[in-house]
Amino acid sequence: MRNITAGLFCLLFFGRLASSQAGRSVDNRESFVAVFSQTLSKVVEASGDGFRTIKGPQDPASNGEAWFSTLQLPTARQCLVWVYRDRSLGRRYSCDFGRTFSLDEAQSRYNQALQIVSQSLQGWSKSESARTSRKTPNRAEFTSASSSASVTLRLSDHGAHGYLLYVDVNPQD
Repeated sequence: MRNITAGLFCLLFFGRLASSQAGRSVDNRESFVAVFSQTLSKVVEASGDGFRTIKGPQDPASNGEAWFSTLQLPTARQCLVWVYRDRSLGRRYSCDFGRTFSLDEAQSRYNQALQIVSQSLQGWSKSESARTSRKTPNRAEFTSASSSASVTLRLSDHGAHGYLLYVDVNPQD
């Protein structure tokens, strides 16, 4: 029963089932948050070397600018390490948590994700903004004096292609 509850929580949280991460069973909300926190912490740590330690094979669809990450946040559909040709854009770790076509459902997922990311980054400062642009209905950025990275949760509007939820980690260059 506890695995079903966790599965439903993950389904509500990111819109897809995830029963394990890195060989560990997710059997309740607290352990899900703990695994998410540990993984996010490792990604933030990897930002210190420009994500070199978690950069896997190149994504053939990225035009030579993205690599699949060897470290996935729990329930993420896909996590990529971006190294842009335009060096002024820097590097970025970005996880896509799937798509929905309902704005209400997307907002609900964003709010649930915001709670989890906030719990994972206790002690970090959070700044939220609604509708930062036509394509970004919601965005929250987390920063910390003890880390040179920032973590961003964003909900993106892709028009006819629906809404996508992302968690990004950016090293401070």
